[in-house]
Amino acid sequence: MASVGAPLPRLPRQHAAARPRVRTVLGVLCVATGLVLMVAQVPFFVSIALTAPLGARVLLGGVWLAGFTLGVHWRSTRPLAPLLLAGMMAASWYLLGVVAAPHLGWTLVPVG
Repeated sequence: MASVGAPLPRLPRQHAAARPRVRTVLGVLCVATGLVLMVAQVPFFVSIALTAPLGARVLLGGVWLAGFTLGVHWRSTRPLAPLLLAGMMAASWYLLGVVAAPHLGWTLVPVG
């Protein structure tokens, strides 16, 4: 029987060391490349917004901001996520701005 003030016996899973966060060079490179690519895509998203209606401009800005925020949030726990998010953002820009824009009526009309 344990005496008063004696520590309780610990179960093996309670004092097991937490899983260490290992930062590899490849992980840091993936994070840095993904975040730089996301910032580099801003002019392309702006180019779509020049021809898009206001609702689409707000939506495209929200998509970019959400992707960048998730990339920054996941940079330490999921190092590949910012790179994948940058690829998904590039695909969404291409599909919306190049493929779908003419069908959505997002074209510039010449003046005069």
